[in-house]
Amino acid sequence: MTDLIERLSAEAQKYATAGPPHIRDLLLEAADEIERLRNARERVERDLIEMRIGNATPCELCRGLGVRAYGSTATWRGGAGGQAITSDVCDRCWGSGTTDRPWPSHRHLLR
Repeated sequence: MTDLIERLSAEAQKYATAGPPHIRDLLLEAADEIERLRNARERVERDLIEMRIGNATPCELCRGLGVRAYGSTATWRGGAGGQAITSDVCDRCWGSGTTDRPWPSHRHLLR
């Protein structure tokens, strides 16, 4: 995302001297909006984590959310894979979001 903002800023600077001003203004506005949305997302994520786990140490893989994205349709269940990004419970903390207090392993519960 940072790369996109840098490219937008570079394009805006290029148009500042040799291009239509309305395009420069649109590019600068888009870069500002991306930055605003990024900050809002980070704030919401921090608040959500604080609400869920308090002062506990967040899980490194899911960053305290208890859920993470897997790069195929094969998640912690070990089923057949496909080519999609799927979201499922974190297989390190098992949904608790904490390193210190992981919930019981779903794999062990299914045995």
